[in-house]
Amino acid sequence: MKRKIFTLLALTFITAPAQAIDMKLENFFPEKPAQSENFDAQSQEARAFYAQNNLEEAMNVLVSIPAEFRDEENWLLMGNIQQDKGNIKDAVFMFESALMADPKFYKAYYNLGIIYFAQEKYALAVENFQKAKKYKNDLPNIYYNLGCTYLTMGEYKKAKNELLYAIELKNTEPDYYYNLALAYKKMGNEKKAKYYADFYEKVLANKN
Repeated sequence: MKRKIFTLLALTFITAPAQAIDMKLENFFPEKPAQSENFDAQSQEARAFYAQNNLEEAMNVLVSIPAEFRDEENWLLMGNIQQDKGNIKDAVFMFESALMADPKFYKAYYNLGIIYFAQEKYALAVENFQKAKKYKNDLPNIYYNLGCTYLTMGEYKKAKNELLYAIELKNTEPDYYYNLALAYKKMGNEKKAKYYADFYEKVLANKN
């Protein structure tokens, strides 16, 4: 096997500010007006700017939407922009704001899991990946990244279970097999480790 221990697979969920941000969540969620406005056009425009890697324009459009009218996708996009710019604290705030708008919004939990893993806050990463899995139980990367987190924590049996399920959902990703082989190796099961290491080589060859 030629790869490093593991690679987290981040999902690209479209989602900043040039202006200062008030970091108190309650200030972003005042009582909603009785008559809601439609900001679909602005949301689509922001996504288009983001797809062109024009982060500033995308953020400017999103900031023009009053906070009380931003939906979870708007907050997610703002969080992704902040994350792309390296403003991790602001990105976390935006993802948490998305969850204030929709507590079942799996994309925000997933992205928080990615951030907390990078910060080596593994318990928080697990918590958020588990919540993402609760609300989106058919996305293989959630299981894969949760498995990688358990692998890093030394919880190899849990890692193995998550990685097996990731493969059940998607059997064409070489990294899934590589890390599953590593989990079995760490558990002392050399036979299974070799079996999945061989599978890794086959899937990798097919992918290339």
